[in-house]
Order: sequence, then C-alpha cells, then structure tokens
Amino acid sequence: MGEKTNHNKMKQLEFDYTENRLIRDEAISLAVDGADEVVPNWSGRCYQELVKYVNRVDEFMTEDFREWCREINFPIPDEQRAFGGVIMGAVKRGLIVHTGKWGEMKSKNCHMNPKKIWRKK
Repeated sequence: MGEKTNHNKMKQLEFDYTENRLIRDEAISLAVDGADEVVPNWSGRCYQELVKYVNRVDEFMTEDFREWCREINFPIPDEQRAFGGVIMGAVKRGLIVHTGKWGEMKSKNCHMNPKKIWRKK
C-alpha cells in the first residue's frame, strides 16, 4: 500500500557510571569543604548529630535528617549537598545502610525524585 517510513531513531545516551560517580564525589567533597570553611568542623559536628538522629528513628532519607538539623538549629550550609558527604561517610564507617527502599523527595524543587532510605546498621 504505502512506502514504509524510517522514523528517526532516538540515539541512546551513553552513561559512564565511573566518570559520573567521580563528578558526584568531587561536587560533594567541595560542598563539605565549603561547609567546613564557613563553620569549622561542620562535617564532624554534623556526623555527631547523625549518630544521635539514627538512634531516634527507624528509617530516614537524607532530607529527613537535614530537616531535623533545621529543627535543632544546627547550621545548614548554603550548598546542601554537604549532607551527602556526611551520609556517605556514615555508610563507609558502618553507621548506616541502605534499606533497599526508595522514597520520594518532599522538597518542591526536587520534583519527587527518588532517594535512598537509610537505617542504622
């Protein structure tokens, strides 16, 4: 009947996990360094607050911990990715583990992005 048309095929984006992890880790490191520059030992003090927090809750997202920090008047850095550095440090130290579950971010500017749910190890 008619000639078959060849629709433009979408080119699949290549995603380099190793490179993207390095970029992510560098951004988090810069955020932590910036927070420590503004508030001396911010990251160490934040880790101490995380230790207290995980003993109060069963499960949490980083966003929940950050909100708790606001409630207790703990200094919140301008670059909030610094909290990610504290969370990553807590994972490496064996304080917390990923539950295998994901939750939707509550912040409006995050558009319900899925984020890991953590628990005390």
